[in-house]
Amino acid sequence: MNTRFDTVYWTTARGEVLSVKEMGTEHLMNTLNIFSRRPTAVISMLIRDIEASAAACSCVPWTKENQQGVVTQSIHSVTSMTAEEACMYALNSCLGQAMQTELTSRGVNINNYFDLLKSVG
Repeated sequence: MNTRFDTVYWTTARGEVLSVKEMGTEHLMNTLNIFSRRPTAVISMLIRDIEASAAACSCVPWTKENQQGVVTQSIHSVTSMTAEEACMYALNSCLGQAMQTELTSRGVNINNYFDLLKSVG
């Protein structure tokens, strides 16, 4: 089951799908800020993607008789992550790494940016 974190495309709040390269620098920085400081947002995105993915794939569906289906197990796994694990998952994911690489290519000092985020938080 794939989520937005397994690709190099960002899905906006309005459902628009953008390549990381299409995103503005400020948008990329704000998204990484969310990934690094808002674990509940990361978990919500994962749950949304899991539920949407289950509706579109041939996974074992959740039923009253099968309460431990793939969706239920996946959501349990996601909500079992600590705050730090959720943030690190997002930042180290394919999407998070692509965003960091793109920002670096645009001249952003990514290490300093993360240090600044930590100092504010």
